[in-house]
Amino acid sequence: MIGDALMDSLGGVLGGSSGAGTLPPPRAKVSRGGGAPSAGGFGAELVALLTGPAQPDPLTAALVEAEVRLLPAPALALCRLRFLPGSDFPALAAGDVLKLQLGAGDDPPAVFTGPITLIGGAGGQLELVLGAAAAPLTRVRRNAGYENQGFADLIKLWAGEASLTPGDIDAGPKYAFLAIDAQASLWEWMARLGHAAGVHVWMDANARLNARASRGQPVASWGWGRDLLGLQAELHDPAITAFAGLATGKAKEGAWSAGEKPAGGAAAGGGGSPAGGGIGGALGGALGALSGGGAKPAGRVHITVPGCPALDIASPFALEDCPGGRGDGTWVAIAVEHRFAPGQGFITRATGVPA
Repeated sequence: MIGDALMDSLGGVLGGSSGAGTLPPPRAKVSRGGGAPSAGGFGAELVALLTGPAQPDPLTAALVEAEVRLLPAPALALCRLRFLPGSDFPALAAGDVLKLQLGAGDDPPAVFTGPITLIGGAGGQLELVLGAAAAPLTRVRRNAGYENQGFADLIKLWAGEASLTPGDIDAGPKYAFLAIDAQASLWEWMARLGHAAGVHVWMDANARLNARASRGQPVASWGWGRDLLGLQAELHDPAITAFAGLATGKAKEGAWSAGEKPAGGAAAGGGGSPAGGGIGGALGGALGALSGGGAKPAGRVHITVPGCPALDIASPFALEDCPGGRGDGTWVAIAVEHRFAPGQGFITRATGVPA
């Protein structure tokens, strides 16, 4: 979580009015049910001409702070909203679906859609936590076998059990026979199959289930001394492999003692072990599994940038002019955090691994 002091120091830059050499003011919009974006351009002008100026939405007007944490399976994303309710604030209940949009303009891009899972607050403020639409899959466990099924077939089949809308799903490998057990939930099995297939599994801003590899051009490019507000690079020489422990006396027979066997039979380690840095250190295991399992041993970067609603799980992004070149290149986001506060601005943090 980004400290209030940082938000205060960046508020003048990220929340300033548009003009020469400044960013456009960020905006937030909260709506019920994840409805479709409103009409823009001429359509919006025509509606305003016929019906008069649009009235401020009570949810949006009462918003004090928004924080979004996006993570791939087996972790769950969440959104935390704080409001200062007025007399026209609508009644809300657990299970109601809300959509948060952040960015520039009257109808900014969506960054999260999910049901209310927690309602609380103090001092006149109301706090809501929106959960991931995939949460029901974390409660489904079974022993089952599948014959002649493809990766995409299984992902869509399991998504249907939670009434999830499929998004962009790679075809992936074909399984002559696959057995799953009740020691893991269906959401965890999605993560395991995705890791084995080299793809990320996550819920996007419109509550659609995606299971695909990173592809396409970077959604944004940031440079040190320009618009890269913070950088922590955890890098090492790819030619140097991590020490994976000594083999037991039976090493010649291919045997390893518990905890000593290198992942994938190679000597490089670290990809499958929990990592504490970046967003949500307790979730390091999930991030470590999706960093390539040691296949790309160039480390990772943690960045802070002006609000970028386009940055999602599996989104490629580029860095340049980093000190000593440490961080230059194209990266893939494996964890993203957005934070917005009216009058203070909109900032994004992300953890990336080499593309």
